[in-house]
Amino acid sequence: MTSPSSQDLPLPRGATAARGRLGTALALLLPVAAGAVNVFAFAPFKLWPLQILALAWLFHGVLAQPQASTGRHFLRGWLYGFGWAAAGVHWLYISMHDYGGMPGWMAALAVGLLALYLGLYAGAATALAGWLRHRWSSSPLVLALFMLPALWALSEWARGWVFTGFPWLISGYAHTVGPLAGFAPVGGVYFVGWVAALIAGSLALLWMGLSRKGVAGTGQRIVLPLCAAALLCAGGVTLRLMHWTTPQGQPITVRLLQGNIPQEMKFSNDALVSTLGMYEQMISAAPADLIATPETAIPLLPQQLPPDYLERIARFAQKSGSHLALGIPLSDGPQLYANSVLGFGPGVGSALMPYRYDKHHLVPFGEFIPPGFRWFVDLMHIPLGDMTRGAPVQSPFGVKDQWVLPNICYEDLFGEEIAGQLRDAYRAGQPQASLLLNLSNIAWFGNSIALPQHLQISQMRTLETGRPMLRATNTGATAVILPGGVVSELPPYTRGVLSGQVQGYGGQTPYILLGNKLIVGLALLMLLLAWGRNKAAHSPLISDARARQCRALAKPGQTPQKALKFKVFAIPPPVRQATTHDADISTNHPQVARILGRPGLRTAATLRHGSRRGYLAHGNLPARDRPGTVARRLRPAFAPSQGWPLWRKPQPHAALLPVPGGPEAGAGKHPGPVPGLAGGAGTGSEAKRRALRRG
Repeated sequence: MTSPSSQDLPLPRGATAARGRLGTALALLLPVAAGAVNVFAFAPFKLWPLQILALAWLFHGVLAQPQASTGRHFLRGWLYGFGWAAAGVHWLYISMHDYGGMPGWMAALAVGLLALYLGLYAGAATALAGWLRHRWSSSPLVLALFMLPALWALSEWARGWVFTGFPWLISGYAHTVGPLAGFAPVGGVYFVGWVAALIAGSLALLWMGLSRKGVAGTGQRIVLPLCAAALLCAGGVTLRLMHWTTPQGQPITVRLLQGNIPQEMKFSNDALVSTLGMYEQMISAAPADLIATPETAIPLLPQQLPPDYLERIARFAQKSGSHLALGIPLSDGPQLYANSVLGFGPGVGSALMPYRYDKHHLVPFGEFIPPGFRWFVDLMHIPLGDMTRGAPVQSPFGVKDQWVLPNICYEDLFGEEIAGQLRDAYRAGQPQASLLLNLSNIAWFGNSIALPQHLQISQMRTLETGRPMLRATNTGATAVILPGGVVSELPPYTRGVLSGQVQGYGGQTPYILLGNKLIVGLALLMLLLAWGRNKAAHSPLISDARARQCRALAKPGQTPQKALKFKVFAIPPPVRQATTHDADISTNHPQVARILGRPGLRTAATLRHGSRRGYLAHGNLPARDRPGTVARRLRPAFAPSQGWPLWRKPQPHAALLPVPGGPEAGAGKHPGPVPGLAGGAGTGSEAKRRALRRG
């Protein structure tokens, strides 16, 4: 007598509970880990395929779990977005704890809450996709290539403006290098993210296709996704070869200063004198067509400076023929402060009426205080925590025959605002900027990946506008960027000057002219097409006239007519797995009209006539009309000889079920009416009918 193996023995109740808890923990941690992997797709790592692969994993979870609830899809997307944001902006802890003096637990909590908030957008995209899938009974193809990419793009676009916006590390920024960079001048960073989501949806379909057994539908399940991904990458490479802008005027010489003032010393009274002297020396060391300092390089208001400090700088600009862009805070009255750029040139009146640019898009908590959060700014010891906004459209700074448009630190995160200034100048017939200039101070975030991430954001602005970007920063990354990539860069956390010659560019990219209207309109159009496609696909299986025709044919004594081919997509609980059943029904079978569905059934088709498209949502139909219920009714009525399910056969269709009284009808050959759909005894004995049910 053999003893049972250990695998056959039931697990103790405690072990089963522990295994269940472990499975729940993995289900929660896996989306967080998948989201955190995205950080390696961005600078400084720049492994951009990881962004597409991680998003494909998220999309596959939505595709492979059609029975999951909207809440489950939301939780999965929310955790994915949380992991992405927490890993990507963890350096905010440095600014709040190391430089802001906030307790460590509170700084970590603040970063976690921000990451949870940013994750809501990814959760909203996946939840809405799951909900619409059930609502529209969408096919996997429509869901992966129409709905999910459109909703993902809209969620990232909303993240860029809700509560003033924080689109840091959205998916499009991972593709400043690689084949998808060519889409940036067409529709901007959100358009690039949408294309990446399309490729991710294609890979998710491919994943599903490879996991399915059998060879049926190989072209749709494998070849189509591969072709879609390859065509999108090829389109990006082709667009990268196009030149949307052309050189304008003569190149200018530039000197970009990097002071490397530690953040803890920047506003210290002991370091102010040395900071002022150091920047004056760096400015006057050599002339250039354009000299640019970092953001708030001069940390004092003009009225707080030595009386002749700005005059000496302006005098140097006049004598040397240089143009100077100086980062300095300005005040227009009591409690009215602005983060500004002053421009001095060789003109005689430049010292009296310098060029001025005021920062428009302010940083929450750092430059403006949301209602009810004054305590947070006081806790962070942020100087000038509440500033005034500059005008949305401001004129560029003239440097010889080039026009330079400044933006300060956080502002270059919002490409639609920079493109909007260029568009407004173009339409108004005013001078349009040929160069972009970013003045930043990222010392708040220490020696972290925030610096290369911000440099990558500036690269996206050059791709979108077709114009070079000059960056003058306190601790890095000070660089000259052309649409083709970074030309030169100073090492971070060093004091130095980056000198070079830069050519300005003029012209319009599609993104300058259209802004984000293109991607928003395209995403809404994709959703409209998905709705229209599913509405057409899920019209009643047979029209009302066809139903009446079936009833007319369902008369005893008639000869069999042409057979109908149909599929039943069933997800009967508790299996929670889609199964496909094929069968043939004669159009003159007595119960064909009742089997195929009642007239007026518009929510979704219970049965699909000859269709391989799509999935029928389980919850969209009343219980009696759900696929599982119909399949269970069809099985005893139309039991095939080879067992269940019956797959399509290559031979011509034949009427499987002759009508009682027809020439092929015989004793026990007809299974009778469908159980539960019509009363009456069928032909043949009960034993024979049972044999037919067993197949």
